[in-house]
Amino acid sequence: NLLEEKGKLVQDADGKNDELESKISDLRLLNQSLTEQNGALHKKLDATVIRKEQLEEKRKKLHDSMKETEATMRSELNELKSAMESLMSQKKEFADDKNSAKATIIKLEATIEQLECEIAERENEREVGGIDDDLMTDLRDENKKLKRRIIMLEERQHQRQ
Repeated sequence: NLLEEKGKLVQDADGKNDELESKISDLRLLNQSLTEQNGALHKKLDATVIRKEQLEEKRKKLHDSMKETEATMRSELNELKSAMESLMSQKKEFADDKNSAKATIIKLEATIEQLECEIAERENEREVGGIDDDLMTDLRDENKKLKRRIIMLEERQHQRQ
C-alpha cells in the first residue's frame, strides 16, 4: 500500500513537474516575445523622438523666416510710404510750378497784346509820319522774344506732366 501511494505521489509529482516545465517554457516564450516587442517599441519611440526634434527644428526655422519676412515687409512698406510722401510733395510742387507758369503765360500774353496794340498805333502814327522804323523794329523784336518765352514755358510745363 505504501508503495502504491509512493508511486502515485511520484506520478503526481512528475505530472506537476511536466506541467511546471511547460508553463516555464511558455513563460520563456512570452518573455522573449515581450522583450522583442519592447525593443520594437523603443525603436519606434526613438524614431518618434528624432522626428519630433526634426519637426521642432523646422518650426523654429519657419518662425525665424516669418519674422525676417515680416521685418522686410515692414521696412519695404516704410520705404514705399516715404517714396509716396516724396511723390506727393513733388506733385504739389509741380502743381505750384504749373500755376505759376500759367500766371506768367497770362501776363506775357497780355504784354504781347499790349505791344501789338502799340505796334498798330505806331504804324498808324508812322503812316501819319510820327514814328521811325528803328522803334518799330525794337517793338517787334520784343514781341518775338516774349512769344518765344511763352513757347519755352509751355514746353517746360508739358515736360513736367
